[in-house]
Amino acid sequence: MAGGQILEEEEIQTLLEGLDQGSLEGGRGGALHPDEDDVAPYHFSEAEEEESPELPAFDVVAQRFERFFNDSMAGDFPVLRPSLSYQGYDLDRFGVVAEEASSPGVYVVLQTPQGKLLMSIEVEVARTMVGAVLGEEHQNLEESESEKRELTRIEQRLFLRLLQSMAQDLERAWEPLYINKIQDIRLESYIRDASIVRRDVRVFRVSYSLTLGDMECPMLLVYPLPVLDPYMDLLRGDFLAGGAEVDEEWRQEFQKEVFRAETYLSVVLGRTHMTLRELLKLEPGELLYLDSQPGDPVEVVAGEQTRWRAEAGKVDGQVAVRLLHKVDGNEDGEVAK
Repeated sequence: MAGGQILEEEEIQTLLEGLDQGSLEGGRGGALHPDEDDVAPYHFSEAEEEESPELPAFDVVAQRFERFFNDSMAGDFPVLRPSLSYQGYDLDRFGVVAEEASSPGVYVVLQTPQGKLLMSIEVEVARTMVGAVLGEEHQNLEESESEKRELTRIEQRLFLRLLQSMAQDLERAWEPLYINKIQDIRLESYIRDASIVRRDVRVFRVSYSLTLGDMECPMLLVYPLPVLDPYMDLLRGDFLAGGAEVDEEWRQEFQKEVFRAETYLSVVLGRTHMTLRELLKLEPGELLYLDSQPGDPVEVVAGEQTRWRAEAGKVDGQVAVRLLHKVDGNEDGEVAK
């Protein structure tokens, strides 16, 4: 018998002759059961499907990112006015996401303390936004769509600046849950270079519709299940008073830590203005004339803002101030920087 051959040549020939003579019946398309209709075909993709859990807080995070993105981009791109529309999320294998990915595309790997996230954007969208930064707001979008090349190095550097703003919007969306703070951003042109997990790992795929001028394209945010799994209790909760539902004991402990934080107060006697040339010419012994009179209330400043008016004096040989009244929002309490 030849290596790896199951039947001898004579046995194979006998079987073939038996089929020709009708003494043996051929197979029925590989069916394992005589009644094919009773056997359901096995599909691995269907066997691996899992219904997406209901995560109200996760929905709110996605909607918050939509709102923050639209607000920031409206100011940066008044002509194109990029806008996001949240479409929902589902749970799938990362391999499915990779198979559906464009090539080339724009794949943004976002590093967080919890793990890596992935943002996917069409390359023509990135190129159009870069064109707007360069002052090419009226660029022909059809030509951009037909140009499926990778971003150049200069385009990548410019787009990374835009991604910094988008990453800040995403951080703000997650702030109430205190997770997913962006530590690093990496830009890739092919999904194979942006694999954040193994292909068999389940991921949450958050879908958006990105509108840019007359163009509308999909945009994805991909969260690996292992990244979010430790926070499922929070994600299943409801947002209350602008934040997520949190443990009361933890909230009280957090509040104690906040109140232990130190801050600094400054007392301002008065102010004056001069040119940079005058500042550089100052010498010891020169007088600076302030915009206040002796006996006028001084300003007590905290957090770079005037909080109180006070009376300056001395107590037991120590310079001190007596608070007179708070400065409300109707007074000019901003401190010049």
